[in-house]
Formats: sequence, structure tokens, C-alpha cells
Amino acid sequence: MGVFAHTADIHLGFQKYEGLQLIEQRAFESMLDRCIEKKVDFILVAGDLFHTNIPEMRVQKYAFAAFRRVREAGIPVYAVYGSHDASPVHNSVIDLLEAAGYITKVSKGEEVGGAGAEAAAEAGGAEAAAEAGGAEAAAEAGGAGAEAGAGKIRLSFTTDPATGIKIAGIPGLKAGRDEAYYRMLDREALAAEPGLKIFMFHGGFSEIKTGRGHEGEFMPISMLPAGFDYYAGGHMHRHLQENHEGVPVVYPGTPFAGYHGDLEENAGGVSRGFVMVEFDGGKVLRITRDTDGPPVEYLTVRVDAQDRTAESVASELAEKVRKADPSDKVVLVRVGGELTVGRTADVDLNGAVDSLDSRGAKAVSLNRSSLTSKEYRITASQYTGTRREVERAVFSENVGEVRAARDELRGEKGIALAVGMLDILRQEQPDGENKEDYVTRVLADAAAAMLAAAGGGNGTEAAAGGGNGTEAAAGGGNGTEAAAGGGNGTEAAEE
Repeated sequence: MGVFAHTADIHLGFQKYEGLQLIEQRAFESMLDRCIEKKVDFILVAGDLFHTNIPEMRVQKYAFAAFRRVREAGIPVYAVYGSHDASPVHNSVIDLLEAAGYITKVSKGEEVGGAGAEAAAEAGGAEAAAEAGGAEAAAEAGGAGAEAGAGKIRLSFTTDPATGIKIAGIPGLKAGRDEAYYRMLDREALAAEPGLKIFMFHGGFSEIKTGRGHEGEFMPISMLPAGFDYYAGGHMHRHLQENHEGVPVVYPGTPFAGYHGDLEENAGGVSRGFVMVEFDGGKVLRITRDTDGPPVEYLTVRVDAQDRTAESVASELAEKVRKADPSDKVVLVRVGGELTVGRTADVDLNGAVDSLDSRGAKAVSLNRSSLTSKEYRITASQYTGTRREVERAVFSENVGEVRAARDELRGEKGIALAVGMLDILRQEQPDGENKEDYVTRVLADAAAAMLAAAGGGNGTEAAAGGGNGTEAAAGGGNGTEAAAGGGNGTEAAEE
């Protein structure tokens, strides 16, 4: 008899607060340590090991160190891309781990009976299609081969050398593309393969829901290929287990938290962990959950601001924070609703966080995304003109909402800096420039603009190597995501 571990949706690098980063790291390392202690035969990682395909160096270092221990213990790790850590050109940290011999990606295959590879290449997946021509290539091209009436994708099996178990899988796909790609699978070949077989995937099915997904991301569970003995899923952050034609379809859930909502669920008593699967004689015998991760105590401070004044909300928040005992707890501060009078900036959220931190909170997570004010409501119909004119109008209207300690972030200076930062962060990556150089250049430009606005130099120093400019350009954490992703960059510019 043997046993393997199945985990998914770890989302290393998601947490932005130092205290939560440490918990995230401990939960991950503890999970792998327990796999080593229990001498599992192998570990399955069904997508979203990382929150982005290239997380900050801090995350890469401890992930490599942890998987090194796993390899030294003689335990193979098999993985597929998730929807967060995938890369169409195979430059994810997942690929670095594979190159180092720490993991094996199992999403491999080839196109048969059609010109799908050519169609995929013409649809924009040329490099991936040329490199692999198989499972990941077709998936990363967005199912273009299927839409073009191409042939089938024949997945290859990876055989675990110690147990003889055969594993096939597909990577996480973009919403709406899953079903097109699944229809391309050569199901007959998969079903005909003898032996105990595992199918790894990262996606959702309409019959297995947690109530936290989008309907458009789901497909019928009948899309799963038949003939397997275990379906190792990822994407759902709660533990779920169903049977499909008598075979277990399992989502282990996140070991800690990959979204802000996961922290809320943790505080509400939802257990986290991974699963252990016992097998013998070509059959899966028993599936058990391991929820023995590091204990975390939570405290929630919640204030409903709907139809209230900023003054009353601020008063209630301050009182609840004063009465709270945050010592050695993860504190979730949640303030939401629409104020009738006052600005959102009149609610001293940062003061609440500082107070909790100073009294021994292990970590404080602040969520004010749904806090708005009727006095400062922004709608697109309010503004007309060019994009630049609309942007300046929005910043001019709302610059007073930001509590800024520095003069260069207020008034006309703040507006000019925000508009300039938007121009920098929306730069497109030109042909011939790799992602690393592109991110470094954009961050250097942003650092130079901020330094120039502060009157601390000519900007060249920031880009070339001094102080904060160097740290930003070198690729530290959120800055990289901002430049690469656009979304956070806009928020940073506005603030």
C-alpha cells in the first residue's frame, strides 16, 4: 500500500503584509514537512503554486529551499500550471523549478489528426506551439486549434518510477477557454491506457461549486476524460469532493489563503489543508484530509458605513479597535458601505491599523474596497473629453480624498504626478524587449518621476542606482506586479 499527497492553490506571494507573509510561508513549509515525515510516495500540485508566474525573490528563495528538502527526501513532485502562475512562453518559476529537477510538469502531449498546431500559432501562440506542440501549446493559444476545426490533443502520461502510477494533466486556462480545449482531448487514447491513472487539472465544473466563482468559468463535469482512477483538481479554494462515474474528483482547497475572502472564511471557521490518498493494487482506497497546519487565531473588526456620516463611522471604528485584544492574532479590519456625509479619508483607517499593530497583532489585513461616499461618487458620465482630460478631471475631483503627508502628493503637484505615473505605467512592451528589461525600465522611469516630483534629484540617479529608485527598479514585489499588470499600477498612481 502507498500514499500520495494532493495540494493546490497555495498562491505563494499573494500576501502583502509581513505578518501574513510569514504565516503563508510557514503553512507551505509545514505542509511539505508533513509530507516528508509521512514518507508519501509523491506530491501533486494542481495549479497556482504561486500567485504570479514570477513572484518576488523572497518567495522564490524559500520555495526553492523547501522543494530542495523534498527532493533530498526522495519524493517526486508533479505539477500543472494554474490560472495565476501560468506562462505562455514557459518562463514561470514553475519552469525554473522543473529545470532544477525539483518538480515535473505533467501537462505534455501532441496534436494528432489535424493542423491545430499551425492554427494555434497563427492565433498568437506561435512560440508555445513551436516549442511543445501539445497540451500546453494548445491551451495557451486559447483553444484556437479547436475553434479552427483542428485535430485532437493526445496527452502523454508521466509514470511515477516507484509506484508505476501514470499521471496526465492539463494547465489552468483562461475563463471561457476550458471547454473548447477539453473537447480536443483524445479521450479514447486516455481511456485505453492501462494501470492506475491520475488526471490533474485546474478549473471549475458547474456541478461542483463553492458559491464564489463566476458561472462563465465553469463547464460540465462530463468534460473530464473517462478511464481515470483519481481526478486531482485545483482552482476551488475550499475542500470539495464529488464522484464522477464512481471516481473521486477532489479539490484539496488552499492550505492558507489565496484571496482576501479566504481570510474571512478562515476567521469564520473554515479549515484549510491538503489531502492524503492511499492506494493499493491499482485502486484508490481512502482519501483523508490533513488540516494540521500552523494554528492561527483571528479577530474581525467590522464596521458598516452604509447611510452614515464619516464622523460616526470613524468613532465606532476607533471604539471597536480600542476595546479589541489583538495580541498574537490576525486581525481583519473590514469597513464598507456608502457614507452620506464626509469623505472616506475622514475615517482614520491607517490609525486603526497602527493601533492594532502596536498592541501585538500578528498581522492586520485592511479591506476598505467597498467604502464610498455620496459626496465624492465618481461616474463616467460626469466627465467628457480626451482620455487625458478625463484623467485630470478625476484626479482633480478626488485628490482631497487621499491623506497625503508629502506636499508633492497634494493639489496640482499630486495631480500632475498621478497623470504622469499613468503614462509611465501604461507603456506597452515593445517587440524585442524581454519582460525583465521592460519591467526594470518602467520601474526606473516611475522611480525617476517620483524622485523628480520630490525635488530629490534629476531622476537619473533613481534609475541608475540610488536608494529607493534602485530597489524599485530591481524588481521588489508590488512594484513589479504594478508595472507588469497595469491594475495595481493605476491604484498606486492615484494614491
